[in-house]
Amino acid sequence: MSLSTASYQADAQISHKASPGSVGFTVFFFFSFLTLCTRGVFEVAAGKIVGYGTQFALWTIFTLSLLLFFKVKTTPHLRYSVVFTCIFGISSLISAILTMERDGFVFGIVGSLINIYILYLFIVGCGFEIYAISARRILLVLAFAGIGMTAVALLQLVGIATLPGQSMFRPPSTTGSYLHFPLLVIIIAGCLAQGAISLRSPLYFLVALFCIVGLAVSGSRSGAVVLLGTIGFYSMMQFFRLSWRLRVRFLLGWCLCITVAAIVLATLYNESESLQRIAQFGSLQESGNSSRIETWTWVINHWLDTQFFFGEYTGQVGNAVGNLSDGDQRVAESGVLQQLINFGIFGMLSFYMTIFAVYPSLSKNHLILRSLYISALIQTCFYQSTEVFPYMALLAFLPIFSRALARDVESKQRPKAP
Repeated sequence: MSLSTASYQADAQISHKASPGSVGFTVFFFFSFLTLCTRGVFEVAAGKIVGYGTQFALWTIFTLSLLLFFKVKTTPHLRYSVVFTCIFGISSLISAILTMERDGFVFGIVGSLINIYILYLFIVGCGFEIYAISARRILLVLAFAGIGMTAVALLQLVGIATLPGQSMFRPPSTTGSYLHFPLLVIIIAGCLAQGAISLRSPLYFLVALFCIVGLAVSGSRSGAVVLLGTIGFYSMMQFFRLSWRLRVRFLLGWCLCITVAAIVLATLYNESESLQRIAQFGSLQESGNSSRIETWTWVINHWLDTQFFFGEYTGQVGNAVGNLSDGDQRVAESGVLQQLINFGIFGMLSFYMTIFAVYPSLSKNHLILRSLYISALIQTCFYQSTEVFPYMALLAFLPIFSRALARDVESKQRPKAP
């Protein structure tokens, strides 16, 4: 028996003994994940604040339970993520103090703590190897959530289901916001697609396609950026892994797919307001884009009036603190610019360096997850997605899912002990 096989079997035995039960994990993960997707339902029953509070509380308990009740091992990425989070914590607290001294705004500390909490989730995701978690069970929960959310969104389009957060023809599904739904469903679709390839399960791929239908009908440009970016980066990664002979076939296949997609989209374009809206992603004449550029200009001009390294508008630009203060809250329409004006250069760079630490912890064989993650980060440059808690929580969870999926695949390939 080889050393690697013995090591794997030892890890498996330890994780089995330390596991609180795969069924228990599945049930807890199901309810925790359900809260990320159903804030709209909580709004109907108890209001938006209760919905947000339930999401934070249950997902916090879930992440802590992973560290307390499962066999865990630290990874090399832990030290980097902790260092950058500490830098962010110091710079954000300094920014909150400077903001309070400038105009007496005392809620900046809340914005600092919310962002530190977000980074805590990324530390858990990339800093710890968590054993005895089955990727198949995670995929079952994701498939259930993806099917349910997309089905509700389709029902909302035809006027059958009504939940908070809908705007014109853009359905929020169960998320409470037409902005949150497409971001969640594209992350779910990416995980399902990766699971379909790694586990060779066409059923997960079909569910992923159904989730993409939900994204298409949402009319979301931000979700479309993540989808198209994932396809593009995945294609490039695959292309450079192929031999020169196979690259020619790959390019021919790509041309065929693009041609078919263009014909289908051109056929449906005039009949779909969602597709028309998505197609105007780069149009400066479109009202949403023109107002976004005006907002970016306002943010940059106000940041230039500060001392650059630390923020002087902490908690005053963004929605996270808006419900707790009486001030006129503005949005930055960009995650990068929002971090910049709230926490300065030090805060913005340390925040994104912590988040980027997740990328190396994704398996090198999981090209869809890696492509999805890069696209999700690029998307935050143009949209204010760093404040969408379910979106950030799922991104932080990707390394945990990636490692679990790699172990599931490896367990099928490993020879059994004699």
